[in-house]
Amino acid sequence: ASIWGNESVLARYMVAHHPGSYRAQAQLARVLAVEGGSAQDMLITYREVARSNEFSIFPLIRMLRIVSELRFQVEQGLLSDSREIPLEAMHEVGWGPDVLYLDAQHLAVVAAALNREIDARLRDAVLWVETLVEFDQVHACMRRRSAQCIGLLDDALRWTEVALEHSRMGPRGRAEVLILRGRFLALRGDIDEALSLALEAAALEPKNVMHELNVVVLLGRAGRFEEAEAKLGAINARTHRGHAVSAVIEAGRVLAMLRARGLDAQDSTSVPDASDSGAGLDLGPDLELPVPASWR
Repeated sequence: ASIWGNESVLARYMVAHHPGSYRAQAQLARVLAVEGGSAQDMLITYREVARSNEFSIFPLIRMLRIVSELRFQVEQGLLSDSREIPLEAMHEVGWGPDVLYLDAQHLAVVAAALNREIDARLRDAVLWVETLVEFDQVHACMRRRSAQCIGLLDDALRWTEVALEHSRMGPRGRAEVLILRGRFLALRGDIDEALSLALEAAALEPKNVMHELNVVVLLGRAGRFEEAEAKLGAINARTHRGHAVSAVIEAGRVLAMLRARGLDAQDSTSVPDASDSGAGLDLGPDLELPVPASWR
């Protein structure tokens, strides 16, 4: 009872007794995120999550975000490593090395290995909801301009491209990936291409109001305000209940802000997603890592 009554203790107990369990490792990662675990502990835990299920992608992306933040800190002169770094650590290494050095070149090699593994899994995978949730959290991380996601925009665009070409998914999953890819493109300033993908997603799920509202916001980003307002009015006329009403109101607010402030208005790349694509899934809070002064 004392074990089951403490989520943190229970997570560690389950990993100790079932070290190869994907669910046990993923639960421990969630607990560490809630507790604000160290970068080192988080990296090792997510490595074990990824090793326990060869089809899982989200722990690899979380590892990449940790490595990205460490690399940023090293390049800014905020972190150092007193250990001697062997020559082999600067060359080809796997995506889950037992030793991670606070050296920009070494971290770049590890990041490249992680990206290769992410791409390989995306090519063979059925796209899980947890992967879509992680893509969305990476997008939010980029919008916050977090050090975890500096330099990951091209990576994210490649992930979504590979997923659309190779991953197995139904119309709903494909629509979600199209929307996510469009959001990454919007961050890069490719509004017209993002709008094209949003229209494709809306065609795949014509009853999903959220896809239509995404089109509205992107029309506003493209400066096509009259078209955007006409479409929003049509959506509003047939929307009467639930989360969709709130989303329509929010889309109208964003559209008004875009018109008032111009095309570069902050936080205008998307509207809140009231769909239930992530219902029941708890990956823990988005990563906010306490980074150690040294990696020992």
